Amino acid sequence: MELTFVHTADAWYADANLPRGGPRCPVVDDVLLQAWWEEGPEGCQQADFGVEWVAVRGDTPSPKLSMFSDSWWVFSACQPLTALLAELSGQDIQPAEFCARLEAIGFADATPREQ
Repeated sequence: MELTFVHTADAWYADANLPRGGPRCPVVDDVLLQAWWEEGPEGCQQADFGVEWVAVRGDTPSPKLSMFSDSWWVFSACQPLTALLAELSGQDIQPAEFCARLEAIGFADATPREQ
């Protein structure tokens, strides 16, 4: 399985794609995760999902997992990710630390830093 992530705030297009919070759009950062599984029951499967940091309380944004149902298979196929999310449950881990933890379990940083 190939695992990658993109940290939007570190990408060259961050300013145009992150609203940086506010009452109409409280998302201040996000990390897009991708998983490619070549040997799935239906051939190659892809999962795209993300973690958004949302300003919901105080000055510290909280992480929120966001994914459509066609990506739910990743929970059974990627046990290190499932274990990491369980370990971080209830914590307000910030994006840079989350990315470091993803790298530690085998995700590659695919963030495009140069245009």
